[in-house]
Amino acid sequence: MQLALKKRRANNNLAGATWEASISTEMEATTTRYKARMDAAQSKLNVLIEQRTRLEGREQ
Repeated sequence: MQLALKKRRANNNLAGATWEASISTEMEATTTRYKARMDAAQSKLNVLIEQRTRLEGREQ
C-alpha cells in the first residue's frame, strides 16, 4: 500500500518518472518475494494433505 501511495505522488517530469520506475521495480520485487513465500507454503500444505490422506487410508 505504501508503494502505491509513493507512486501516485511521483511528479510528471524526469525525476518523477525515474522515481516512479524505481517504485515499480520495488513493487515487482515485493510481489516476487511474497509469491515465492506463498508457493512454498502451498507446497508444504500439499505435502501435509497428502500425508493426511495416506494416514486416513491406513485407519480403515
